[in-house]
Amino acid sequence: MSDIAKVVALVSITGVVLKTIFDRSRNATRGLPYPPGPKAKPIIGNMLDIPQTLPWLTYSDWAKRYGDIMHITILGAHIIVINSAEVATELLEKRSGNYSSRPDIPVMHMNGWMMNMGLKGYNDEWRRDRRILHQRFRRDAAPTLHPIELAKTQELLINLLETPNDFTTHFKTFPTSIMMYLLYGHQISAHDPLVEITYEALGMFSGSVVPGTLIVNVFPFLRHFPPWFPGLVALNDLCARSRLLLGKMQDIPFYSVKKHMADDNAVPSWVSELLERNGEAAVPEDNIKALGAITLAAAMETTLSALRAFIHMMVLHPEIQDKAQAEIDAAIGDKRLPNFDDRESLPYIDALYRELMRFHGPAPLGVPHSSSQDDVYNGFFIPAGSTIMYNQWAMCRDERVYPNPEEFKPERFIAADGTLITENFPPTYGFGRRACAGKSMADASVWVAIASILAVFRITKAKDSAGNIIEVPDEYIDGLVTAPVPFECAITPRSETARKLVTETPPLKLHSNPMYYEEKTSTYGPINL
Repeated sequence: MSDIAKVVALVSITGVVLKTIFDRSRNATRGLPYPPGPKAKPIIGNMLDIPQTLPWLTYSDWAKRYGDIMHITILGAHIIVINSAEVATELLEKRSGNYSSRPDIPVMHMNGWMMNMGLKGYNDEWRRDRRILHQRFRRDAAPTLHPIELAKTQELLINLLETPNDFTTHFKTFPTSIMMYLLYGHQISAHDPLVEITYEALGMFSGSVVPGTLIVNVFPFLRHFPPWFPGLVALNDLCARSRLLLGKMQDIPFYSVKKHMADDNAVPSWVSELLERNGEAAVPEDNIKALGAITLAAAMETTLSALRAFIHMMVLHPEIQDKAQAEIDAAIGDKRLPNFDDRESLPYIDALYRELMRFHGPAPLGVPHSSSQDDVYNGFFIPAGSTIMYNQWAMCRDERVYPNPEEFKPERFIAADGTLITENFPPTYGFGRRACAGKSMADASVWVAIASILAVFRITKAKDSAGNIIEVPDEYIDGLVTAPVPFECAITPRSETARKLVTETPPLKLHSNPMYYEEKTSTYGPINL
């Protein structure tokens, strides 16, 4: 071991020992135990127990042994894992004043993502940003977005008809096109560079959130070491790339809107509306840029995950696809595409959507919360500063709420009289004051895409050149947001009438501004493509 490594190890161990002694002393004064969990080793705690891939599966297994709330440690830091919606509701909603902050994730200071309001602490700046988002994305404002969602759904159907094998690409474009128009008044083109920029940046973000996934999150002081320090070179290179991409995500569309506003030809958009505010209602430009980029990113990845999971489930469960299409045929017929006015008459489609979110929700572990003060729950001590992780995967497979949880069964959300059961919507949009601000829009976008795809297409297993069926793996990728591993399938029109529904339905026109890809300089460096 080099002298530098010895110093690093000594400093870290000393800090952990002192922190552990302090925590034990504080906990002893309460006379209460931590929630149960796997036995921790001296100094390192449960560092070696934390799964490096698909952690929600391990936490769900542990829940069978330790219960609905568990405690683990990494080098003296406390992590509370919640495995039931009941406990999550009690702590994250009823005691939201204490559980609405975020843990500090050191790598986010390095890769530029601390501008994300979703990672900010529970403070006045976060409350202001949340208020701005709520004004646009609150539930009663959702219908104002329906024309955009319907227009982009038509484009999605055309893309699937023309190049069905590229369905993942089309599912990337669908939410991006909705959000780019809503946020910036821009209609993206095929292979728009901003789409790939955003998804690459999101991939870097997704793998950096869960505590313990990167060495700098375990040893926070390492982020202050020089970039050339042994073991940190690759990480610093990735973070530099992330900052560059994130700068482009924020600046290119923002400055494009400003240019159109200066030319007096801007299509009304959320960003243009925010830029026009003045006086006490004015929003700093850096906040507008950040809010635009984060809203775009959140909608893109979660919707992509949901739609890929939908196609995956339809391939694996053709009998459910049959039942859903029979409902569409009976309620709508084959003369037009579904729209939002049809939702009440399509309870099975809604049940299918709910079961999809239960069975494979986009973010199995959500985004961690943090406790601001010491707390006691059910006789267990939860220290201030604990990272609070809510295992949505386990909650959605709670047999007490969803019998036979490993069975994909939309009927669980249908009452005996055939109506939709509105209770027990799967807990996939978060809890309390940190719940997803755009969940109503996400709900509408995914629902109309599912209904429209089922109205037009049949989704089956693909065949190879020899006519053999290509099996579809039942596996999912790791990360903050998950989705099925890449797979092949066949997406074909259900009939010639269905094909004509796509090709002959008049497109819904949206006025649009072209995107200016100008070279500018931001805090992240040049942003030209």
